[in-house]
Amino acid sequence: MQNLIEQGAEGICDIESQIILYKAYFDKNSNMSKCNNHINNGEKFFESNQFEKAIDEFATALKFVPQRIDGMLFLSLALLQTKDYRNFEEVSLEGYNVSIRDHDYTFLVTFFYNLALFYYHNKEYDSSLEFSLKAVEHNPKRTNCWILAGQAYTELQKYKEALDTYQKAIVNDPDNKTKYDEYINKIKSEMQK
Repeated sequence: MQNLIEQGAEGICDIESQIILYKAYFDKNSNMSKCNNHINNGEKFFESNQFEKAIDEFATALKFVPQRIDGMLFLSLALLQTKDYRNFEEVSLEGYNVSIRDHDYTFLVTFFYNLALFYYHNKEYDSSLEFSLKAVEHNPKRTNCWILAGQAYTELQKYKEALDTYQKAIVNDPDNKTKYDEYINKIKSEMQK
């Protein structure tokens, strides 16, 4: 650590500037530690179905490290559990945007899927489809994303596209062929009506 501080202070000749640099370094680490503590507390509350307390902990964590993607994801999931859909959408979209901006794709598919599911349940099928397709683009083996995309196409009465989606799903996720075949058969019977 001393070496890191020395490297950061290189070229700074006055002691006042060095003190400012040291304080910034330790404040940053202090904020990260506080953020981690609140994330951990939030996870415990979430696991025990105390979602309001989890929301408070995750929101507090994000005050210390505002762009913490896993904190945004956890907060969005807790908001979803309390049916606070407006804030869920806002936090999820922010997490999605930060993921894209920072090229941190760890939770990106989960943000995509959660938004797709949210829009599907709100009967915003075009938006649901958009995020479902983004999810499978990034992770073609996510069964639930393929199913949601097919269901959104079905709700939009785009049956051919729904069938094509399930066929692509079988190619990318052959372990779940039986499940996709069930959806294909439902669509074919719907088309015959």
